Amino acid sequence: MADKKIKWFWTNLNKPKDGKVKDGKIEIKVGGQTHVFKKGAEDDKVTANAPFYFRKVTGDFECTVKITSKTKMDCWLDQCGIMFQEKRGIYAKLALEFQKPPREENNKYYVAAYVHSADTLEKEVESKTPYPGQSSTGDKNYAYVQLEDDQEKNLWLRMSRLAGFIEAEYSFVGGADESNWTQLKAQRFSDAEQFSVGLFASSPLADHDGFKAVLSDFDIEATIYVDDDDEEGGGEGAVPAEEVAAANEKDDSE
Repeated sequence: MADKKIKWFWTNLNKPKDGKVKDGKIEIKVGGQTHVFKKGAEDDKVTANAPFYFRKVTGDFECTVKITSKTKMDCWLDQCGIMFQEKRGIYAKLALEFQKPPREENNKYYVAAYVHSADTLEKEVESKTPYPGQSSTGDKNYAYVQLEDDQEKNLWLRMSRLAGFIEAEYSFVGGADESNWTQLKAQRFSDAEQFSVGLFASSPLADHDGFKAVLSDFDIEATIYVDDDDEEGGGEGAVPAEEVAAANEKDDSE
């Protein structure tokens, strides 16, 4: 979990109690109409308001987390997991997603990886949350696999960055044994030196109250951590995690 010498941040929390780090678990309460990154085709309006718990990392690194069984999604496009962000609109994510399979009515759980590079950001006219069946030709930046019933209750995610590339993997047992992990996506991402690395949750639909994500066993292995007060890369309005924790402690005592 978080080293006290490393500065952590929260961004896009509606209230301090919507983000909690306690007893080895990270809880993220996310409301509706929340997006990692969305850009309109007509007015170029950008929405990037998904809650994000992160710290700064430089160099190559690996991030692992477990999605606990207390995470309950009930609306199409709900998702939570790992995100690497260079800056707003340039990111890679690996997540548990609640999606509608092509030509089916009922939503199912998926594990999905998406890479939204600087090149993609520059070329696209419109940006929105990808989903299975969104395009008849598919999206080379998006990879996914549908889970069997109850597999979402014991899902591990692992994403690493090495020399400009990212690798996204998932497992149902976790651990260091490489045979337990399945690669979902490997793709060139960014040559930037510094990234905001952490956990996110989003619930894009408007007519929805959102959900609570509960994650555990969160770990980042890196050679260099960046210890500064600059929130660039994490999103506008980033708040030091210690301030959020202090506000939560005050609320609990009242």
